[in-house]
Amino acid sequence: MVDLRLCIAAVLLLATATPAARGQTSTGATESLFTVRDIAVDETAQSASQARERALYVGQRAAFTRLINRLTVPADRTRLGQIDDTTIQRLVRDIEISAERTSAVRYLAKLSVRFNPAGVRQRLAAAGVSMVETPSPAVVVLPIYGAADQAVLWQDPNPWRDAWNAAPPASGLVPLILPVGDVADMGDISAEQAIGGDAERLRALAQRYGAGDVVVVRAELARGGQDDGERRLNVMVTRPDAPDTPVFAEHFTVADEAELPAAMAQAIERIEAALDDKWKQEFLVNLGESQRMIVAVPIESLADWLEVRRRLSGISALRRSTLITLSQNEAVLDLGFVGNAQQLRTALAQRQLQLGGSQDAWELRLLRGTGGAPAPAVREPPQKQQPDEEE
Repeated sequence: MVDLRLCIAAVLLLATATPAARGQTSTGATESLFTVRDIAVDETAQSASQARERALYVGQRAAFTRLINRLTVPADRTRLGQIDDTTIQRLVRDIEISAERTSAVRYLAKLSVRFNPAGVRQRLAAAGVSMVETPSPAVVVLPIYGAADQAVLWQDPNPWRDAWNAAPPASGLVPLILPVGDVADMGDISAEQAIGGDAERLRALAQRYGAGDVVVVRAELARGGQDDGERRLNVMVTRPDAPDTPVFAEHFTVADEAELPAAMAQAIERIEAALDDKWKQEFLVNLGESQRMIVAVPIESLADWLEVRRRLSGISALRRSTLITLSQNEAVLDLGFVGNAQQLRTALAQRQLQLGGSQDAWELRLLRGTGGAPAPAVREPPQKQQPDEEE
């Protein structure tokens, strides 16, 4: 039998020998937050090498712009000022290139740009710009088309669902999952049940897809103003906990049937932005202000403690996790983090760690039988035809 005291001593050595450096975690959640994918570049120059060099500059700047838009709010961005290409290059950790095509004078590719989290945070903090440190869990999208008495979800035709299928993947903070529409999905929920806000069925669907939430996105093409030819695309988004209180509601003018796909694409962009903005409102943090929390962590074994440490390492908002004491049934940690206690509670919950108690006695519990936040299969980008090469 292994002596528990020896195990505890080994853990103490691990805990003290490998402290987490501020802002230098390399976890999946942090990597995803600071990675910008699917940047299409298409540049022409006097030679293919010059076109490639220009494309990489343009692509990195486009990725940086998208990253800042993802992490911050518009009111703060002006404080950053103009960032030159050299500075942006220093903030890039690496670039993944795919779908690369060249000719004598042209270069085309898709870039995935991974930024250095510590460098980006430092740049934002120096400018006094707040950012979001906690990524959103994935959200299942249920696109329902038509008036309530004629609403369709899984059946064809459903041009609203087709529009979501054709849309590029969301690049913001909220990953979106479009269900495949198979027999299991149809058995989980109908259009009528979704419109009625059947919370139990909606949450069951979200759980099956490994998502944290679900939204019902309804679209209806209705008669517009006095012009008989004009139509309005009315769009509304609701959540299970408040089916009668839309989190988004707008209408888009459709002059004729041919404009419907473009109106739907615009509506989808607006919905994605609205979901992102709502998450930012709740989880925006001032990088210059950190907090401290002492938490007790009940454990039953060495494996429990190692699992707690593994899950804590995946939390972007957590700047420091220092072990104070460790016994056979409890660890006491000193946590340093940005944001408030509720924001930290949400981030911990995404890693299947439950924060309870209050300021006088915080307790952190490992939810057993879980392995942390699942990695859902988000909406895949549609396959689009590449432009012809030019000589």
